[in-house]
Amino acid sequence: MRTCKNYSSIDEKAGGETVKNELQAKLESYKTGNEKLSDQLNETKFCLLDMQERYTLAFEEINLLKGQLSKRNDSENNFMALQKQYTEAEDIIKNLKDKNQYLLLQCEEKNKEIQLKTLEISTLKDTMGCMETSVGGSDSILKQQLKIMEQKLRHITGELQKEISISMQLSIDKMRLQSLVDQYGAT
Repeated sequence: MRTCKNYSSIDEKAGGETVKNELQAKLESYKTGNEKLSDQLNETKFCLLDMQERYTLAFEEINLLKGQLSKRNDSENNFMALQKQYTEAEDIIKNLKDKNQYLLLQCEEKNKEIQLKTLEISTLKDTMGCMETSVGGSDSILKQQLKIMEQKLRHITGELQKEISISMQLSIDKMRLQSLVDQYGAT
């Protein structure tokens, strides 16, 4: 029986060796698989870092583009505001030019009226001078007419002085408006 024990011991040793070899092979297979998985993990980590870097760069570029877009929008808003101011200034200049033209026409009319009044005064003075020389001192009707003419002369002289004052004021207003038109034109 001893021999049977011996054979079974050899079989056990041979079976143990086989199991050991199988386990060794599985261990080697697991080690190889583990190394492959470790390599894949390292590669995935590397890809993740690369993607994070690309994401960071893309995010920075997006922020830069947003800033540029914001500046463009601000510039566009400033341009629109300046265009509105320009249009308003043009309207003001047009109105001032129209007003200046109107005042110029009024000034010309007043100058014509002044010339007519001056001519009328001159005619009245001449008439009064002729009347004084032809009238002796006794004719009362002529004296009354002379007084009436003198009153008319004073009245016309007062009106003429008012017209001259108005004409001067219009000339001053015209110069002011021309100055404003020149200022807006320069702006």
